[in-house]
Amino acid sequence: MISIKAGSPAEAEQILRERAELPVVVKPTRLDGSRAVHLIERPGDIDGWRQELACLGYPGPVLIEEYLRGPEFSVESLTVHGTHHVIGITAKRLGRRPHFVETGHVHPAPLPGKARTAITELVVAFLDATGYRFGPTHTEVILTAAGPRIVESQARLGGDRIPLLVELASGFDMEAAIFSALAGGQVEPPPAARFGAISFFDFGAGYVRAIEGAHDVDRQPYVHALKLKVAPGDVLKPVTSSSTRHGYVVVAAETVQQADERLADARARLNVVTGLDTEQPALAGRHCRHSFDDRKDGALTP
Repeated sequence: MISIKAGSPAEAEQILRERAELPVVVKPTRLDGSRAVHLIERPGDIDGWRQELACLGYPGPVLIEEYLRGPEFSVESLTVHGTHHVIGITAKRLGRRPHFVETGHVHPAPLPGKARTAITELVVAFLDATGYRFGPTHTEVILTAAGPRIVESQARLGGDRIPLLVELASGFDMEAAIFSALAGGQVEPPPAARFGAISFFDFGAGYVRAIEGAHDVDRQPYVHALKLKVAPGDVLKPVTSSSTRHGYVVVAAETVQQADERLADARARLNVVTGLDTEQPALAGRHCRHSFDDRKDGALTP
């Protein structure tokens, strides 16, 4: 991937206006959860992105990256003594541009064998090249028309409850496997027999009057996790990063179609009653209250 590093937002803006061939993706390197990661398609997009960085109090640096087109996946792997065990590939579902916020994940990704092999081989070759010897990795890949391209790779388990999706699909506990490997155990991930899926909530704008149906959702046999990150009286912030999503539900299913049906059913059982911001004037205008030191709820534990 072609990328340019800028030391500050001001330097990044100068590059965007004078040197960069649009569209590009801008990515603050010290932020997480997709905060202020934007697609810049035209010069007019720069002002809104700069204001978001100022709102976060972010000083830099910033990566300006090639905009890769295609579906996005993450590869969950565990390396032991330099041998890379690909546990599985997860399909990402992304929200509206210009942000790159995940609205859900499905594991394993419904991919044809050729694409699955190409993604797996690319990630293993990348990990070989880095000399990585032990631990989990979470590698994000975009499947472009020219083949898979790596966006980023981190030496950690995937966030967004992806380890739970893996366990629901195959019975393989990635966290336990790390400690087993440290004690000399073998890594033997079984093939996935079903699908695990997560969907993140976006309840829109306004403030929360009431939340109904949560216990009904939690009682469904296919629901394996439910989390609401808002409560009555809260102002609903726009979903512009992982940390501003309003909650999630996790299901298990025999097919991707059934997973989608169960996610939709769970959401339909949940009724979030909202009011207008103007009805709560003391709470209005609080859309710029996070600093760059805030951290993503990465594992999103219940």
